[in-house]
Amino acid sequence: MRKSRAKQHIPRLDCEPLIALMQSSDYQQSEEEGRTVNRVSNRDMEKATGVGYQQWQRWRTQGGIPFWQADRVAVKLGLHPAFIWRMDYWRAWHDSAEIFEYELEASNEKQGMAGVAGGRA
Repeated sequence: MRKSRAKQHIPRLDCEPLIALMQSSDYQQSEEEGRTVNRVSNRDMEKATGVGYQQWQRWRTQGGIPFWQADRVAVKLGLHPAFIWRMDYWRAWHDSAEIFEYELEASNEKQGMAGVAGGRA
């Protein structure tokens, strides 16, 4: 008997590597009191990623960015998500692929299509 993965959560990736990357970007540098400081404002994050401040706050309190959203954010920045999250991205990719495969199998079994790839006869 298979373990139930119903309602299993999509893997999440830590927000901090993305924030650190944005803080290190040259375009984020500004002059303050005679020295250069790196700063990412909420507006900068929203503009660069297309994700609002409240959503960022939710992700931070919920343990990170859901895998699929992290991919979209990275692509919006013109980067591959593995560039930002390194091996954590690949672990999340593997975990999410297992969840998707399990849900596809369960759906096929429910529709009487067990063993049919992609749910098509």
